[in-house]
Amino acid sequence: MKKFFGFVVGVFGLFLMPAAVQAAIDDGLIAHYEFEGNALDSVRGELGQEEGTINYIDGNEGLQAEFAGSSHISANPVIDKDTSFTVSARVNAYAVSGSGAAMILMERDVNGNDVCGPYSFGNYELDIYQGKFAFAASTIDENGSCIAKRIFSSETVQPNTTYLVTGLFDAANHVMKLYVNGELVAEDYNIGSVLRNNANEVLRIGRNHPRIAKPQFWNGTIDDVRIYDRALSDSEIGELAAMKQEPTCTEGDLNCGLVAHYPLDGNAQDASGNGNHGTANGGLTYGDGAVDQAASFDGNTVMSAGDPFPSGTTENDPITVGLWLKTTTTKSAAGVANQ
Repeated sequence: MKKFFGFVVGVFGLFLMPAAVQAAIDDGLIAHYEFEGNALDSVRGELGQEEGTINYIDGNEGLQAEFAGSSHISANPVIDKDTSFTVSARVNAYAVSGSGAAMILMERDVNGNDVCGPYSFGNYELDIYQGKFAFAASTIDENGSCIAKRIFSSETVQPNTTYLVTGLFDAANHVMKLYVNGELVAEDYNIGSVLRNNANEVLRIGRNHPRIAKPQFWNGTIDDVRIYDRALSDSEIGELAAMKQEPTCTEGDLNCGLVAHYPLDGNAQDASGNGNHGTANGGLTYGDGAVDQAASFDGNTVMSAGDPFPSGTTENDPITVGLWLKTTTTKSAAGVANQ
């Protein structure tokens, strides 16, 4: 936890300073939503339809899409039923519930009427379900019967934490797999060899199918959505995870690697785009500062927030902490910030 004691503090920022990014993986990439200010699929050249308010805010690499829990993007379908595939997204949920679901992305037909039924998973979906990451697929076996399966991560998803989530369907080997931050966390070999696939399908990012009575909107950020027409290898999925943790920084770019930013302009909101907002305990006040406003701490006031660093950060990763401060008293020791 970060705590601030007995000082007037101005702009406060935390940076994770990684190495250079690894080369992109393009072989078999059939859709790619980078969210650099719009919902463009840079592979197909198609602009997704934004429904509701979607903001494009700073991320670790360029911009990312921020969904407020009532918006989503719809687009033409991507996956063919006879194709192995991999879907991947970098996500940060602002809140995580132990019940219900929050949809990252899914494909299914408009009506959902086929052998798998109108309320199945659709063709596939990647989401948080009952507090854990999940990958689901509806497949058809050699007898024409539906085999719908959902596999889960073992660990509970932490809010305000960035993850790379990857789902994989290998048609040749009848297997589906789920990876979190490049690590295999679940798999199931008891599935069909053909993915359910009907006419009039729709790709949705940020919500479930509207036919379902209870909406499952995403509340948080989604970035770097990738869809491949092949099953990536373990090492390739590891590369994707490394790309998330290693943005390329250019000299003078003070937003690169920024994991938390508290301007303290009248509130304790995190302006980095990661949604790790602070909470003031005690009589925190605001006034003129070195940069716009500043927060005044009376010696008994504390501002706290969650861990700002991405999952997988270790004590060996270099960080930078910067802030403006002005002391109003002299003491032998007084804490400014700690974690």
